[in-house]
Amino acid sequence: MMTQPNIVFITTDTQGRNMVSAYGDRPGVSTPNIDRLAADGVLFENCYVACPLCTPSRAAWYTGRHPNRGGAWGNEMTVGRHVPMLAELLAERGYDVMHVGKWHLDGGGYNGLGHADGGFDPAVWYDLSNFYDEVGRDGYNRFGGWSKGLEDIQYCFGHRVADQAVAVLEQRAKADQPFFLAVEFDEPHGPYICPPPYSGSHTLESIEQPATFMTDMHDKPRLQQQYAAYLAELRASPDQYPAYYTRYYDCNSYVDYEIGRVIDAVERFAPDDTVIICTSDHGDHLGEFGLGAKGPTMYDSTTAVPLIIRAPHLTTANRRETGLVSSVDIPATILDVAGLAIRDEARFSAQNGYSWQSLTPVLAGRVAKVRDEVFMEYNRFGKQFEQVDGLYPIRCIVTEDWKLSINLFDTDELYSRQADPQEATNRINDAGLQDVRADLHDRLLAWQRQIHDVFRGPQWGYRPWRPDYEHRFEGLTTTGYKDDWPFGRFA
Repeated sequence: MMTQPNIVFITTDTQGRNMVSAYGDRPGVSTPNIDRLAADGVLFENCYVACPLCTPSRAAWYTGRHPNRGGAWGNEMTVGRHVPMLAELLAERGYDVMHVGKWHLDGGGYNGLGHADGGFDPAVWYDLSNFYDEVGRDGYNRFGGWSKGLEDIQYCFGHRVADQAVAVLEQRAKADQPFFLAVEFDEPHGPYICPPPYSGSHTLESIEQPATFMTDMHDKPRLQQQYAAYLAELRASPDQYPAYYTRYYDCNSYVDYEIGRVIDAVERFAPDDTVIICTSDHGDHLGEFGLGAKGPTMYDSTTAVPLIIRAPHLTTANRRETGLVSSVDIPATILDVAGLAIRDEARFSAQNGYSWQSLTPVLAGRVAKVRDEVFMEYNRFGKQFEQVDGLYPIRCIVTEDWKLSINLFDTDELYSRQADPQEATNRINDAGLQDVRADLHDRLLAWQRQIHDVFRGPQWGYRPWRPDYEHRFEGLTTTGYKDDWPFGRFA
């Protein structure tokens, strides 16, 4: 066992924890390979993303910062040039750093620019742009298209990604230098491309329609109501469950097959000295409350994701941990395993947007949890378009018992995680929960101040359900002469 283990970071796109069968018995969901990884490692039952959108969520993995402090707080945005990247930090520790799969962080649109970014080795880089260069648009369209099956698995992005990963692992089998390999699948994100026998393997009768599909939304934020009404107009009839979800389930089964190929390659070429981490960037509403895909909500269906870690030198097999985890804890754990001092205040201070916690104490069985709450955010869907109505800031706190979402321009939300796991009843105006609301609210505002949330301001405190809130005006400060500003508070 080498001092610094190899690390294989496997990610999917749009795979909530409810789409991994190891997390429960959901009809139609079968992920035997991810389940196999869980049986050999540690499954975290309560992992939440930093933001339920592709780019911001992925930015949190590779920066350790909350999206509003990393620069990429909406789709198609890029991480700030001043922000240290995970691959760069690992390279400092002597790691070879390689990437194959979806990136979505270089400002080059969904497919990417086709060349290395984020500090990764240019010699081992593969993204969607490279994939289209290989197969050609004509070849891709010849076998399918949006929401259709492909006759040839060679035209599936996931298959090419797994091929690349297996080749890298075989090449690295006898290398002395530790490596970090990111293997990032685009599946099961739309267009739900997958080959036989997976395409067409699910029917509407074989999958679970959420109990909240047609739930009354009178107590929900207005934008959610408008979003649900818009999607209802697109269906053949408002109460018809979207048929395209059968293809989503097909693709979910398919990506598990490709993940299995990567796990097999690790076991074949580097079985004893490789840590495997498997997670996803966000989930899908799956029709809950009539909503689809993702967007400006904080429901568990889009924010709660799988997180499974197999670390032979740290963990015992087949463990389940219930403590809260944030996706910003994943890079902290990777760097901790690699031997980097993540508590270095000069580099990773809270004022720079870090509130991460390493999970290595949990993996080693020394503690049951590393945090008492998780914080999430949403700002806008993307900078280049007005999908889901543009700017819509949300800040959310999740504790063991409660979830509070402050929807800055809309109705806020409060759900009991224990009594109402489906998040059907918004209790934000419940008179008996005044103290609960105030405590969660204070903790959320304190977190915004701690990380210097760039969107922070008094409006987050002035909520209609908390008329007694008092905001302290901060005045003005200056780095020049004190006499320049004869008013305000000076540090």
